[in-house]
Amino acid sequence: MAANGTVREAIAEIGLPVSIPAMEYCTDNAAMIGRAAFSVNALSPEQALSLEIFPTGQTVQQ
Repeated sequence: MAANGTVREAIAEIGLPVSIPAMEYCTDNAAMIGRAAFSVNALSPEQALSLEIFPTGQTVQQ
């Protein structure tokens, strides 16, 4: 998301106080999303919709 120009522009227009990394430090998550889609595709719709979510990042509150 950090590399998404539309998102960057929308945030700038709103004037939210955020810190966005320089474009050179943003990576493409396409490989990760493609691999996840490949794994989920092997599941039935019921199985895919029942997957648990395990966030690994930390939320920072200001």
